Amino acid sequence: MNKAIDCYTVLNSILVPIVIVSPKWDNDQLTDFTVEYSNKACEQISKNLFVKNKQISSIVKNNRILLDMYKKIYKNLKKEITSVVSFYPQSNPKYLIEANKMENGMCVLLFYHISSEKNVLKKIRYHKSCELNNSTDFLWKKLTTAVLGKNFDLVFQPQYSIRDDGLRGFEALIRWYDCELGSISPEYFIPIAEKSNYIVRLGWWIIETSLIVLKTWQTDYNFKGILSVNISPVQLREDTFLPIFTGLLNTYNINPNSLELEITESVLVDNMDDTIAVLNALSKQNVLISIDDFGTGYSSFKYIQCFPVKTLKLDKSLIDNITNEDKTSLTIANTIVNLGEYLGLETIAEGVEDEAQLDVLRKMKCKTVQGFLRGKPMNRVKCEELFKEYA
Repeated sequence: MNKAIDCYTVLNSILVPIVIVSPKWDNDQLTDFTVEYSNKACEQISKNLFVKNKQISSIVKNNRILLDMYKKIYKNLKKEITSVVSFYPQSNPKYLIEANKMENGMCVLLFYHISSEKNVLKKIRYHKSCELNNSTDFLWKKLTTAVLGKNFDLVFQPQYSIRDDGLRGFEALIRWYDCELGSISPEYFIPIAEKSNYIVRLGWWIIETSLIVLKTWQTDYNFKGILSVNISPVQLREDTFLPIFTGLLNTYNINPNSLELEITESVLVDNMDDTIAVLNALSKQNVLISIDDFGTGYSSFKYIQCFPVKTLKLDKSLIDNITNEDKTSLTIANTIVNLGEYLGLETIAEGVEDEAQLDVLRKMKCKTVQGFLRGKPMNRVKCEELFKEYA
């Protein structure tokens, strides 16, 4: 009997968002860990435990390890949730759990499959490493194969005008689905790619694929909106970036003022003279420049004055807290919006998830909204269906 699988079979029978800390291993088998829940989930867990009690008991009664797990579930019910484990994405039958900051220094990647029909655990795969760097190497090897095979996809999150609800355009977002690991968040693989030259190759794939999509939309759907593409600082600093990018613009013959390149504030700090030259050259080709996650890094009037910036994007961390009693995030967000209005720049609020946040942004005269409240990232087909609504 596989102890690791049995442990998760028990936990899955009361499936709720969980946090696993302090794992213990025996010959590469997960044998012990601590489970923590959010208070919000406790009531539902208790109901599930009551209903499933007989089923669970029949599984664990002859297995000491599983019986200990079962007892720990009760013991830890009242603990606050921590952020050690995340689920990606809840709507996908394949979940990725990553616990990357364990108390004992371990890094654990757990990959498992939930049947979409019966919602029961079918199989579990995991990679265990005693050091964080080793698990990074594990993903790096996967990433190497994926980059060479171009095993990625782009999705597009819509952006809307707050004033009239018009479709401003989309942000192109990369997705990686591995047949063994399932969906892997860019939060994990982009930093790994940026530590190697793979981010450059990956970046060109993103840019060229975005240009192909944009050309199709402009030709077949008379799309007049904007497509935003994230540019890695590593790629932007390449000597060949400008000539290659210009060549692609000419090849696909798109309307350049419908393309927006998103850069982070860190780009503006490093090699300022070179960066100014590249961004000015792009601006002369009518390519739009946006500062992503504005307000969380090296925000300065100096950078806005020196660079041909057209758009400021308010970071999600600010938006998350603009309705809280702590007014700090609200004050910062309001200052950025006022700055943008004064300088004639567009402001986009990222990560807007509820009406209360939207109301605050509307009152402070933020121009554009992006987030789950108005639209989740979608594939090309869904985008093209959306065009019909705004034709």
